[in-house]
Formats: sequence, C-alpha cells, structure tokens
Amino acid sequence: YTRHDGSGLAHNAVWAIYQDIKGDVWIGTENGLCRVSYPYDISQLQIHKHSLGGNGSVAVWNIVNDKSGDLWIGTTGHGLFRLRNNSRQCISYRNTPENVISSLVPDDKGNIWVGTVNGLYQYLRESNEFIRYDETDGLVSSDFNFKAVEKSNKGLLFFGSKMGMISFDPAQMDGNRIVPPPVHITSVTAAGRKVQYSQYTSKPLGLTHKQNFINIGLSIPEYSKPGKHRYRYQLKNFDPEWNYTDNKNPQAVYTNIPPGEYRFVVQGSADGIYWGAEVSPLLINIRPAIWQRPLFHLLAVALLILLASLIVYWRVRKRIHEERERHSVEKRMAELELNALQMQMNPHFIFNTISSIQHFVLNHDEITAYTYLTNFARLMRLFLESSKNRFISLKMETELLELYLSLEKLRYENRIDYKLVIAPELDLEAICIPPMLLQPFVENAIKHGLANKDTNGMLLLEIGLYNEDSSYIHCIIDDNGIGREQAARIKKQSKSEHISRGMEIVAERIKTYNFISGKTITFRIEDKSHPEVGTRVEIFIPVSRCQ
Repeated sequence: YTRHDGSGLAHNAVWAIYQDIKGDVWIGTENGLCRVSYPYDISQLQIHKHSLGGNGSVAVWNIVNDKSGDLWIGTTGHGLFRLRNNSRQCISYRNTPENVISSLVPDDKGNIWVGTVNGLYQYLRESNEFIRYDETDGLVSSDFNFKAVEKSNKGLLFFGSKMGMISFDPAQMDGNRIVPPPVHITSVTAAGRKVQYSQYTSKPLGLTHKQNFINIGLSIPEYSKPGKHRYRYQLKNFDPEWNYTDNKNPQAVYTNIPPGEYRFVVQGSADGIYWGAEVSPLLINIRPAIWQRPLFHLLAVALLILLASLIVYWRVRKRIHEERERHSVEKRMAELELNALQMQMNPHFIFNTISSIQHFVLNHDEITAYTYLTNFARLMRLFLESSKNRFISLKMETELLELYLSLEKLRYENRIDYKLVIAPELDLEAICIPPMLLQPFVENAIKHGLANKDTNGMLLLEIGLYNEDSSYIHCIIDDNGIGREQAARIKKQSKSEHISRGMEIVAERIKTYNFISGKTITFRIEDKSHPEVGTRVEIFIPVSRCQ
C-alpha cells in the first residue's frame, strides 16, 4: 500500500473519502478538502476560513455528488458547501440549514437530504430552498448521528438518530409543500356574548355600537401537525397590516372598533411560510349610535350654530337695549340739564333787564319810563312763553330780539342803533330753533362792545340760509364796538362784583342740545381788525321743522 501522510494531505485526520462520477477521489480531512485525480497524483484543495468569513480551514466529514455533478460538502462547524461541477466555484450555505452537518445523501430526483444535530433538511434543487423537518413532523429525534445514512435500491432513505432510526420514501415528501390548511371561524363573541354566525353566508354580521368588543375564535381542522399551525388575520378598514397568532391562542381580539363596515379575513399555515387562500370573509357592520350618525352630527352642528346665533343675537339685543337705556337716561339727564340751564337764563335775563329799567327810571321822565315798562312787559311775556318749550318758532325768536333791541336802543338814548335783516326765503313760522339762543350773543355785543364805545354804535343782525341744500340757518351778529380785547381790559378794571355767566350757559346749552338731538349747532367769534373794529359772531343752526 501507499501511505499518504501530511506531506500530501491537508491533515492526517481523514473523516471522509468519496469518488465522484468522473472517477476523482475526494478526501475530507480535519483541515480541508483534497482531490486525487488520475493517475492518482494527490493534489490539495483547501477551503480556508477567510473565504467563509473566518480564519483558517474547516473539518470536512461528508461528501456526496448530485445528479448534475455538483459536489456537496458537509462540515462540522461551518455549514454546508457546494462545488459547481467539480470546479473551484464554491457556494456557502452557512447557517442554512445548520453549521454542524451530520450526514448527506441525494435522492433519485437530485434533491439533497441533510442530517444535522438540529433537524432534517431537504434541499429542493428546482426552487433552491431548504425545507426543515423535526418532531412536529413525526421524527423521533432532531439530532442525527454522523454518517448514519443510506439510500436503498428502491430509493428509500434511512437516517440514524440519537433516539433510533427513521426511514421514508422521499418521493412522497417531495418538498413537503404542505397545502396550507383551511381555517374555520368557530365562534364570534361581541361584548361578552356569543353571536350566531355562519361563515358560509354572505350576509353581514350586524352589531350595535355597544358590541364593538369582538372576539373571533379560529381553528384548523387538520390534526397531523397541530403544533405547526399558524394563523394570520386582518380586519380591513381597521388593521393596517396582518396580525399573527399560533395554535396556543387561536383567536382574534378587537376592542373599541368604531362604527362602520369591515371585512375580517384569515389565512392558515402549517409552517409559517406558505399561507393558504383567504377563507370567505366575515363581513361585520357595526351600526352607529344615533349620536354617531352624520345626520345627527349635522343637526348638532346646526343646533350649535343656531344656539350660538341666538346667544349672539340675545347679547346684541341686550347690549342695544342697555345702550338705548343708557342713552335714554343720558338724554333725559341732558334734557333736565338743558332745562336747568334754560332756567338759569331766566334770572340772568330778568336781572339784566331790571337793571336797565332801574337805570332808565332814575334818569328819565315818568312817561318814557311807562313806555319802557310796557315794552318790557311784552318782552317778559314772550320770554316766559319761550322758556317753557324746547323749541320756538323763528318768528317768536326774532320778535323777542327786535323788542329787546328796541328797549336797549331806548335805554342808551339812541347811541346804539340796530338793523335786523331776515332772508325772504325763510318761513319764520315753520322753522323752529332752541329758545333764547341768539339773545345772549346780541346782549353780549351791546353790553361789552357797544356800551363802552365813545361814539354811536351799530349792531347788524342777519338771518338766512347757509348752504345749497338749505340744511342750516346762518345767523350773523356784527357790531362796531370796542372789541373783545378792550372790553376785557375794561371789565378787569371794573370794581363790580357781579360775574356774568351768560355766554358760558349758552355754550353748555349748545353742547347739551347737540347730544340730545344728534344734530350740531356751532358758532365762531371773530375780532375784526382795522380799519374797522368790533366783533363778528356767526351761528350755524340745523333747520328743524316745527311740529
């Protein structure tokens, strides 16, 4: 014999010797793989760990050929390898199926059966995939002994394991592509109560909104491999993806499902890889409560809008009412204030007029005094009548002014003259103005402007319409007196203790009238300059028709 030691082999420890279909002899050692070719010169082919993701060589224990001539190599610790048609192109199946390969044997169809310490694997050549078998498939053990394998003349396979020997016909287990078993829905429970249902009907399962807690029992009526049964289910329109469960807990549980229409689909599998077709879906219709329906939502929104509108309307009405009440109170108070101001004008006017009478009686004869008193009585009658009303006609106001001016002219012994000009287009009886509105301006012009003048004075009173639409009465009171500046100096030098509030009261009356009526009376006072001196007052009164 010829001894082949370490000088030719990869390692002296030889675990497998195999002659392929070409006649080459392959030798598996503790440190790699060798091939002996005709004329039996030994050449060495090592599979180093670096080509397998590690460092060093591997221990080869099993070598077989398949029908295509590819060489399959089983190792102890580095998995399964495949050499393409005896070439150096090596395919690694590390970790698939296992790292420790106990035995290898091809079947008559060219598939490779691989015994490992953790199950039996079948390599399907056509699909290039591995199928695993273990105790759940009927094996007595998943731990197979090294090299304990043989194929009989009839194609039966025999494997030795830690718990005994097994044999089978691989033709009857081709791929073990078990037809995924059908899944049955065994029960439906809603809100803790069982619901009558048949999965062979297309009628939806109708539930109320209170029955949205659902438990669906599942079963696969196939008892050969119950330990491998797997389920996956999905509630369409609710679940975004599949849910998975096993035979230990074959049920689908859902809570708080909102109202709507759903399809419950379920699939079964015997290995967790191949899934069967969906069974007839369970149609579920959860009816919404009355408050969950769109019409109710629409009505609720409409009711809320209506309620909000009513609240806003009520608040606006209340605000308007309060505003009206406040305005009414303010207006009433303003009217009372106006009356009070008007009453203040009465003693002011009477006091000034009596002073004129006193002066006249002391300095004139009795006949002239009698005439003055007669005219004064007429003036008082007009004044008292006008003071009772909020408005008087423009005719009464002009009569009162003309009578007052005539008395003042008589009092000052014709040193003061006046001229009253009224526009012909004015209807004096139809137009009304607040009483005693012009008289204080006239009195002020005489008392402070003309009375202190060394020469004769002249007062011009013009009454007409102001603008194109005739909405304002324009009154002009023009005097050629000493002017306001000179009058103020004289008043300052005077020792009289009497303080006149006539113009102040008039200003307050105008302000109050404007608030009450909503209209605007304005006036402006202008000091005339050289060559003329004196004062010019313009008053703008809104036209009001007498009632």
